[in-house]
Amino acid sequence: MSVAAIVITGVVLLQGYRDTAAIHAKLDEIIVSLNETRNDVVGLEHAEPEEIRDKLVELEAEASRTIGAARRELSKATGERS
Repeated sequence: MSVAAIVITGVVLLQGYRDTAAIHAKLDEIIVSLNETRNDVVGLEHAEPEEIRDKLVELEAEASRTIGAARRELSKATGERS
């Protein structure tokens, strides 16, 4: 009985790995296909945790700057005060 449970667990884990790998491949394709993106995030799931954390901090800071700039542009375009 326990051997069957081990085999089933192994099959489930392999399927989960395939699903995750396929999702990563699809996301990598999206990143690569966009001209404005940086490709340095492709394969980041294989990096050390510290490297992933550093990249996340960098991306969040950049997103914050981009959102702030977009809000300022929108305020200028609509004549609103920020």
